[in-house]
Amino acid sequence: MSKPYDDLLKNKQTNHLATSLERMASAGATIPPKLNKQFNRLQYLTTIARLILATILGQTLADSCQVVYATNNKLTISLPSATAVNHARYLQTSCFEALISHEDFACFTELHFIISMAHKNKKLAHQNKTIRSKKPLNETIKQTITQTADIVITNPKLRSRLLVLLENIHVKDDNQIN
Repeated sequence: MSKPYDDLLKNKQTNHLATSLERMASAGATIPPKLNKQFNRLQYLTTIARLILATILGQTLADSCQVVYATNNKLTISLPSATAVNHARYLQTSCFEALISHEDFACFTELHFIISMAHKNKKLAHQNKTIRSKKPLNETIKQTITQTADIVITNPKLRSRLLVLLENIHVKDDNQIN
């Protein structure tokens, strides 16, 4: 083998399909120590909070909670839905008393509950992927689509296919009771 090929084999090639984080890790990048320390602290507090809150909120809800903010006196816990947050806020005094009884939470004077953005984003993505319920068109909408097809669509094949499709769609009777 020639010298240039030896150099290519020694240098590790990055996966071009990898995410930017994977490429950075491959290059030897690490999380800054201060950020890593904060992350580990939040993870530790989350583990303890889940154990404590399980008796008050129930195991399922406690397992979904995440400590997302913890400063000298303020503790913020995220939950997956508005219903869960409302339930936790209803029991906020009990939750706070249980948490501050543990030495790692004794320094906090405020407790807040928020909806997790990660859960919101997953829910929105799921809603965008799901097919909307098949509601029948009413006659007015069908007429509007037909008129628009006649006026706007210039391709005769496309216009005829759209009109055939409209003929096969179930139309809701406006007088029908749901």
